[in-house]
Amino acid sequence: MTEQLSLIPEKLATPKQRKVVLTELPDNEELLGDDPNPAFIDSIRQFGFLHPIGLVESDTGYQVAFGRRRIKAARLLELISIPASIFPQGWTPVSVLTLIENKHRSDNLGAKLDAIDALRKRATPEEICAAVGITQPQLSKAITLLDQLTPQLQMAVKEGRMTTSTAKKAAKLPEDQQQELAHQDKITAKAVDQYLKVQAMEQADNLPAELFEGVPEKTWQAQAQPLIEQLLTLIPQDEELRLHIEQLAEGLKAKH
Repeated sequence: MTEQLSLIPEKLATPKQRKVVLTELPDNEELLGDDPNPAFIDSIRQFGFLHPIGLVESDTGYQVAFGRRRIKAARLLELISIPASIFPQGWTPVSVLTLIENKHRSDNLGAKLDAIDALRKRATPEEICAAVGITQPQLSKAITLLDQLTPQLQMAVKEGRMTTSTAKKAAKLPEDQQQELAHQDKITAKAVDQYLKVQAMEQADNLPAELFEGVPEKTWQAQAQPLIEQLLTLIPQDEELRLHIEQLAEGLKAKH
């Protein structure tokens, strides 16, 4: 039985600093997250790498802890090698280093979700939070998103084919619609909104007729719309409740 690594190492490790030949690293298809944008590539072309990537030694070579976009950019620029901080095998799980780096630098949702998915199979939420320095609510939101997305859409996020905000919307769709979305090369918010609009109209059709009896249509709309709009101004964009109210508003518009 393989010895399980502690999330928090007993002592600090000093990583080796050296340039690693790009052919020694995993192929781009194995590197989760978005591809580098033109501005990112130009920055590396003009200034080089200001920060090394993070690698962990393994029996088969290296595992990438952070710096996936930098590796992809280096290959697009046809470079030979890239500076790296190389951590010893067995010091701490790669997923821990990935989450810590994402906390301190720009968020790579694909790598973050993949790391959390790996860690939650071997550690408690309290242990994960203590190891990587995130709060329980932050971890809970990530786990909830993972659980609400089908495996196909989880992979779409990890591959950078869907943004964080779009993923949160798509998580509200039933499994069959999520599977349909997963076939798209790039899953946009507009595509998800189309599904949500149909869903809202179906929900509105199921509202009991008694709800509208004796209420003049114009009067009802005039009374309801300002209330809904006021609610939306008070609820933060990232709150799940906001999406439900937006869906209700769309459905009521469709019904009346």
